[in-house]
Amino acid sequence: MVPDKLTALIIEPSTLHQQLMTMHLGGLGYNVVFSKTGKEGIHLLDQAHFDVVIFAMFLPDMTGESFCQELRLRKEHAHLPAFMMTSSEDKDVLEKASAAGVTELFHKDAFNKLTDYLKTFTEKVRRGKKVSGQVLYVEDSLVVAKKTMHVLEGLGLGVHHFTQAEEALKALESNQYELVVTDVMLREGMSGIAFTRVLRNKGSQWASLPILALTGLDDVARRIELFRAGVNDYVSKPVVDEELIARVRNLVANKKLMDQVQVQQEQLMEMAMTDPLTKINNRHYLMEVAPKKINESYRHKIPLSMILMDLDHFKTINDQHGHEIGDLVLASTGALLKQVLREEDIAVRFGGEEFLVIMSYCDEAKAIEKAEHIRARIETLNPGQIPITGSFGVAALPLDFRCDFSTLFSTVDQAVYQAKEKGRNRVIVRQVVP
Repeated sequence: MVPDKLTALIIEPSTLHQQLMTMHLGGLGYNVVFSKTGKEGIHLLDQAHFDVVIFAMFLPDMTGESFCQELRLRKEHAHLPAFMMTSSEDKDVLEKASAAGVTELFHKDAFNKLTDYLKTFTEKVRRGKKVSGQVLYVEDSLVVAKKTMHVLEGLGLGVHHFTQAEEALKALESNQYELVVTDVMLREGMSGIAFTRVLRNKGSQWASLPILALTGLDDVARRIELFRAGVNDYVSKPVVDEELIARVRNLVANKKLMDQVQVQQEQLMEMAMTDPLTKINNRHYLMEVAPKKINESYRHKIPLSMILMDLDHFKTINDQHGHEIGDLVLASTGALLKQVLREEDIAVRFGGEEFLVIMSYCDEAKAIEKAEHIRARIETLNPGQIPITGSFGVAALPLDFRCDFSTLFSTVDQAVYQAKEKGRNRVIVRQVVP
């Protein structure tokens, strides 16, 4: 559990700067403990827990670099956030501080930058280290696996462990994962690199799944090979827990962010392709899929039929009963089509009161039967207590000669015109003429 207040150790000989630190860190909700010398600071760090240490570049008994070097020699403080304050503008200072293990360098006259940094740092700590999701873990050393799983599960992740990549591939078929962690060198079966290449194969459903490789080979050429194979990141063995935690958290967070983006894109695409009133497809969707459906029919000799329906006297309904009733008529018609059609059928609001249906694996006889069924159901709708009917045109795609969408649509449109001429509320079928 994250405490209500975090604790900062400030090693600063200047009373003025101590007061400034108290004001800034107190505003962020920190408990502040002060020390004037580096040795006293090390002693305090050994006696109590601190979430962050901030120290001056020049201390009475040592430099800030020396203090940080001594700090990093202690295993328990090897990854403690350590910030050094300096009044120097020398770029070499930054390089030496970084080499000594300083997390970040701040100018003494820019407390606002330190405050902004600590604000972000504090928010991350207060959110805790827990992450959610499932990890697929491939490691054939049970000793290493036990230790790594302890770290991953401590983060809040569920872990499915396998000793062979082949077993892991089977698990991928039936489970959803946020991350794959794999050892590079596996004694039996395919290697971690081969496993990665399988996941990254063109067309693979796991092509975007993040992969973290664990490797004992600290060789530049081998690391490049890992990235070429498709890993997102790697951790060198022996694994440092803090490094593993940081890399896992980043990869899982990025995966969830990308999932959110994909969902949003799908929602936007659905909005762009769906008629908001009737909740069925719109003309944009039709123009994209209709040519594909026709080409598929010719390629595989699949019967395909088209039904066009025009609601009778719809303008009169709008004029006499208002647009709200008109909208109700359209929405009810769209709902009916979704109810009576197959999942693979394509229903489209083509125009104001025109509805188009494309049905694969459907010959002319079946299309006529379906159109008659829809016509009869339309008669029983009575949306808003208004009786409605529709005029229908039906045409089947000729498979003995080539026909495009425009020709097929023109044929059903002529059939609808004939249905209206003959008194409406009827189905007319026409054959496509070469």
